[in-house]
Amino acid sequence: MAVAGTGASVRPGEWYAVLSPSTAVLLPPGERGRAAAAWRALDARRAGGTSATGAAPAAHPVGEAAGTVAALLDAVLVDGLAGLASLVVLHRTGDAVHVLLRGAPVVRATSVGPEGPVARELRGDAALTWAEHELRGVERLEVILDPGAAGIGSSGAADLWADVPDGPVLLRTGGLLLGPAGPAAPAAAADAPAAPVAEPAPASTPDDEVTEALPLAGGGPSPWPPWPPAGAAQPPAPAAPAGAPAPPAPPVVARLRLPDGRLVDVDRPVLLGRAPLAARAAPHPAGPPHLVVVESPHLEVSSTHLEVRPGSGPDEGAALALDAGSTNGTLLVPPGGRPTDLRPGEPVRVGPGTALDLGDGVVVRVLAP
Repeated sequence: MAVAGTGASVRPGEWYAVLSPSTAVLLPPGERGRAAAAWRALDARRAGGTSATGAAPAAHPVGEAAGTVAALLDAVLVDGLAGLASLVVLHRTGDAVHVLLRGAPVVRATSVGPEGPVARELRGDAALTWAEHELRGVERLEVILDPGAAGIGSSGAADLWADVPDGPVLLRTGGLLLGPAGPAAPAAAADAPAAPVAEPAPASTPDDEVTEALPLAGGGPSPWPPWPPAGAAQPPAPAAPAGAPAPPAPPVVARLRLPDGRLVDVDRPVLLGRAPLAARAAPHPAGPPHLVVVESPHLEVSSTHLEVRPGSGPDEGAALALDAGSTNGTLLVPPGGRPTDLRPGEPVRVGPGTALDLGDGVVVRVLAP
């Protein structure tokens, strides 16, 4: 995957990586099935938008980036989210890089600011589902799959890297580096491996050609410049003026009760589904959307199935529900009224007592705030 016109390199290891010129998906060892599904999803989009069945993926209303990431999540999370401890998804659109992180992996990003290089370290280990970030002006990204491993991204690190061809390709990796090549790598040390290292192919694979082991470079120090210490060049956050009042909390227009008893305030967009994606919601002054994961044993609920958000203009103070383009639709049951199907993308006012049926036994009830 190229970032700002540059290439990608991988470090040898046991994780699965699915790479294309604009997208990278990294999955833990043992997740070969999910990796194969991600490869098929990227290959379908590369092949003019056709899948193995000949069907064209639907265009996403938010844009190409959200469509690609949503297609990947649909493929990777078809067996659910609970069993997947870690996940990294990177997708580049123009000068923006969208980063999705779950579990232990860390992403270090370097961009150029008005006062020089700016370093950021992104994590997802504190997120209930995953953390999402959008980066702009990125010159280099490093994905660290094992944050406890010594030498990754540090000065004099004896890492092995291999150039990645245009994809999608499926391979094994211990880390990913996207950025400018920097100075040429010095000659391998005398005690470095003399022969290329090749990884044995898994017992069964989606296609032999995409799991063929790539030759790895010889040993020696990493050709990439060392990372600055985390946060070293980040400008300080602007201080609030003395005595300035805290911004008011966004108003809660409704509350949602989930089948498992959870309550979610509608003070900003709320996205519900098997694996809801924040990019599916329009920006809101109150901040990023609430992402609510629901169980769907028979996969009747889509990854991002339903949005409930505060209204604006003539709908100010009310809650609006809209189907987010789900596969099986959403049934709206007003109190004492006639059930109707929500039309994708068309918001409908919902008041206390309304039930929203997503399928698979998932019924969300609207309560007064």
